[in-house]
Amino acid sequence: MITIPYLTALTTYFSYGLLFAFGQLRDFFRKILDWWSKSNLQGYAPICLGLEDFYIRRLYLRIQDCFNRPISSSPDAWFDVVERISNDNNKTLKRTTRVTRCLNLGSYNYLGFAAADEYCTPRVIESLKQFFPSTCSTRVDGGTTTLHAELEECVANFVGKPAAVVFGMGYVTNSAILPVLMGKGSLIISDSLNHNSIVNGARGSGATIRVFQHNTPSHLEKVLREQIAEGQPRTHRPWKKIMVVVEGIYSMEGELCKLPEIVSICKKYKAYVYLDEAHSIGAVGKTGRGVCELLGVDTADVDIMMGTFTKSFGSCGGYIAGSKELIQYLKYTCPAHLYATSISPPAAQQIISSIKVILGEDGSSRGAQKLAKIRENSNFFRSELQKMGFEVLGDNDSPVMPIMLYNPAKIPAFSRECLRRNVAVVTVAFPATPLLLARARICISAAHTREDLVKALEFNIPNLRVGTLDSLLALSDDLLKSNSFIEGVSHKIRRQIEELERVSGVVSSSLTVDGVPVDSYLTRFVWDDAKYPTMSPLREIVDGIHGQIAKIEDDLKVRVAEYNNVRSQLNTINRKQAGSLAVRDLSNLVKPEDIISSEHLTTLVAIVSKYSQKDWLSSYETLTTYVVPRSSKKLHEDNEYALYTVTLFSRDADNFRTKARERNFQVRDFEYNPETQESRKQELEKLIQDQEMLRSSLLQWCYTSYGESVVLSPSVKSEKKVRSILEGLSDSSNSTYWKTDDEGGMGGFAGDADAHPYVSFTINLI
Repeated sequence: MITIPYLTALTTYFSYGLLFAFGQLRDFFRKILDWWSKSNLQGYAPICLGLEDFYIRRLYLRIQDCFNRPISSSPDAWFDVVERISNDNNKTLKRTTRVTRCLNLGSYNYLGFAAADEYCTPRVIESLKQFFPSTCSTRVDGGTTTLHAELEECVANFVGKPAAVVFGMGYVTNSAILPVLMGKGSLIISDSLNHNSIVNGARGSGATIRVFQHNTPSHLEKVLREQIAEGQPRTHRPWKKIMVVVEGIYSMEGELCKLPEIVSICKKYKAYVYLDEAHSIGAVGKTGRGVCELLGVDTADVDIMMGTFTKSFGSCGGYIAGSKELIQYLKYTCPAHLYATSISPPAAQQIISSIKVILGEDGSSRGAQKLAKIRENSNFFRSELQKMGFEVLGDNDSPVMPIMLYNPAKIPAFSRECLRRNVAVVTVAFPATPLLLARARICISAAHTREDLVKALEFNIPNLRVGTLDSLLALSDDLLKSNSFIEGVSHKIRRQIEELERVSGVVSSSLTVDGVPVDSYLTRFVWDDAKYPTMSPLREIVDGIHGQIAKIEDDLKVRVAEYNNVRSQLNTINRKQAGSLAVRDLSNLVKPEDIISSEHLTTLVAIVSKYSQKDWLSSYETLTTYVVPRSSKKLHEDNEYALYTVTLFSRDADNFRTKARERNFQVRDFEYNPETQESRKQELEKLIQDQEMLRSSLLQWCYTSYGESVVLSPSVKSEKKVRSILEGLSDSSNSTYWKTDDEGGMGGFAGDADAHPYVSFTINLI
């Protein structure tokens, strides 16, 4: 989740408030003029009305030159942007005949197939000659060509599914498929930041929709448990089916989906997984097969795989891949397949050819090179942006890089300045993002060269003529950042120590540095000349200190993550043993003598609400024909549920489960296995030992590293003094900071001699 600084949120709200206030004022005068001129049609209500209309007129139109910019070339690494002018304050824009050659950082051309390709383009031209641009028909009539059949086989093979069906538009794929798969009595659980096509498709399905926190598996599990327990609204009947919908790479965040955890949770609760790989298929993974390949998830564990051909394949359309039964069902029922014109044959050929290049079936290694290039370019550009101080969202390997702008004034400023520097970027604001989270979205391509990306990062500042004052100014800012950084790391370690001591029940004395209390150490601080020689350049000293504290922070993250991982596993096991009967582990409640498992008889375990026990006891024998009379036995009871066993003929078990579910009795899957019991016990004991060992090791490391961080803190306290020196340099008479040249003049001020700053001061800690 994005954490907005309070000051940033305040200024952003204030900016939108001003825009809203002035917009309302202008609307007030406009109503007066409209009434005076009688410009409205008599008897007609305004066709455009509401907050959306206000937003378009008073906010969007002010900056509409930053959007819908026409281009006059293919969307390659560089393309031609047509210039537009406005003579009415951006109400209308007119195209000119002038074009600007710009570096393309806005298109989804991830693998560079959007431009002419030596393998793809000749085959696309040949398909155009054979099939022409359109089939002029739907798939079920005369719109299925040999290319469409080949494309579906090619896609299914590429994504690792038995079958696939293709559509003419990626957006329609989501918005049309979800209403076919889900309906009344079904439950869709959607990530809070899913694409608009998913949102509209879910709303159009008639299914109940629940949202979980963005990319948070723990909250997804909580929502699943609550919804399974509650059932359908009003009736509380079990859901007909449950589907969890996520994206491989979130298009506005650049984040990879936590797919392994989500798949594990869905398997646990018997929910279907719908994966939208619009931005990940072809762009990530060793062979371009998306997040499943990148994160090591078996495609068999993902029930429905959706993707588009507009990002990595340089074409148009979308696909759904899944089981043969699913794809056959969709072909017979989906309106987008039955009534929409089929995908253009040349577009289909472009997809087939690009997939063959990716797989190396063109006889070259260009596909592997493109995949390596997109990873290299993405990680390089992300790293450089972060070094420049930008707040960049997303994960490594993701070609999508949102740069947070927040304030509405920065949206046009950033976009127009980039265009002035011949760099084309996409800026995104409300309603595509939440109101406070405006951003610029960078999309990297394998077609970009390192020189292209370096050019985009260039920001030339004129050199100051006063010697090395510019470097001192930069150093002063770095010292301020380093000071805050060190204090932040020290506070993190101290909080971690307090947490570990609280968990361990240890109450230590005050923290020390080299065996000396912190206060005493600071008052007796002596510069470590052996580690940081005073004759070394100040920049070198600062970089060394910063690097050391950065290493401490990295080590802290790794050690805490390792400790928390074991702790989380242990907590998960404990929750399973202590939770509600509806979800907890039953192995310590059910004994071997409670279970009958033979060739003809079996024992089922049922969870019954406390208030439905009488109903259970009076009805379980009649739910199906082959239930052993008086075989139900209560084993355990908690605040909500009671645990019962029931014995019946094995062949009738599935029928009994269905009938019990209809009566709101939950039959749990349970099998008593002594070996599994012993294995779980050993696993629990090992986790307890590992947690204690890691806790002790982490606590000792924190004691040592806290001392190291405190040692570094006084070393950067020179920041205030450096600032005071820099302020004094603005007075030319203060020549004590500058070495005079041999002629008695001041270097760098009179003539062409270089300036030689000599700064000396003493730090007094009080």
